[in-house]
Amino acid sequence: MKTAAIIAEFNPFHNGHKYLIDKAREITKADNIIVIMSGDFTQRGTPAIIDKFTRAKMAVCAGADMVIELPVFYATASAGYFAKASINILSDLNIVDFLCFGVECDNLDAFYKISNILSKESFEYKTVLKTELSKGSSFAKARSQAVLACIDKNDADYDDISNILMSPNNVLALEYIIALKSTTIKPLPVKRLGSDYNDDKINNHLSSAKAIRNLVYNQENYEKIEDLLKSNIPDESFVFFEDSVKNKNVVFSNDFSRLLKYKLILEKKYGFEKYNDVSVEISNSILKICDYMTFFEDFCMDLKSKNFTYSRISRCLCHILLNIYKEEFDKDCKSYYCKILAFNKTSTSLLKEINKKSIIPVINKYANAKKMLGKNGIKVFLKDIEASEIYHIINDKDYNEYTITPFIYN
Repeated sequence: MKTAAIIAEFNPFHNGHKYLIDKAREITKADNIIVIMSGDFTQRGTPAIIDKFTRAKMAVCAGADMVIELPVFYATASAGYFAKASINILSDLNIVDFLCFGVECDNLDAFYKISNILSKESFEYKTVLKTELSKGSSFAKARSQAVLACIDKNDADYDDISNILMSPNNVLALEYIIALKSTTIKPLPVKRLGSDYNDDKINNHLSSAKAIRNLVYNQENYEKIEDLLKSNIPDESFVFFEDSVKNKNVVFSNDFSRLLKYKLILEKKYGFEKYNDVSVEISNSILKICDYMTFFEDFCMDLKSKNFTYSRISRCLCHILLNIYKEEFDKDCKSYYCKILAFNKTSTSLLKEINKKSIIPVINKYANAKKMLGKNGIKVFLKDIEASEIYHIINDKDYNEYTITPFIYN
């Protein structure tokens, strides 16, 4: 049995994601496609537009064989930890042969050369990185300059390396390749079709997830956007997304504005450095203006600076909101379990194979989780439950994850 994996957020699931699933199956000849997906909060520190179970349903209806959840500790972490945690879980299943991921440039040799430099951190690399940071460059820009300084300009892959480093879309791909070095899983980059990951303009077939979110956010009249949504989301998945949008079960960062303001008021006398990703400088910046905070997104923009990106600030605020502390965060990203959100009924052999070979517990009955996990595993599991309960406050929806079972697609 051959298995390929995809790491995703599906925020929301769209035609580009289906293309990646289909392409992964075609190129690898895999019998099964496993997706490890963020839960109700994402790597940019924002809530997913629709809940994790609905997004998982959309994926299995459109070709994925199984969707498992990436714990919120890592789903909301910076790119390196997000990648490392995902790959640790996939590796511990002991059945994954390939990791497929979307890229702008599919030159694997160029990715390897960059990842080798980042892994070794030579004296030249460190010197240039330090110099660029002292000039006030963002970490991403400084790192790019440091890598290019270590590459011969006559290298056949120099142009591709430069292009990869200039595109923020490739950051996760690089982190995947670095994390995969300690596993037997083979990387397989797949060139993206359609819109850029950060493109916010809607089109008729291959819009980005960001463009779809913006469309829903900016238009309350569903009938006016129905055709555009239909053209960008696979037919077999659309009914789930349509139901969420029609019933106003969509969530955005600004929906958490009051909850965040409440949390900031309660804790401003203590500061915020105890939360993951929050530096002393960021904590001080929050303290200076938290009394004037109105909306989550505007607050992120107010705190954004030359040194701290919008995403970094958003992650910090998300960690404050969800009580994700530095002392609880495991930088080794150890995996404690595999939590199934959805699977295809035709893939029962995959489930049997995972149960047989996995070195971590496989959870498909959430009420049994505490009996299956040790102290640290329970802590990670309960944080996911807690995060989802906070997420569902927005829709005034009664939520008890212990009564939910994974979605089975017939």
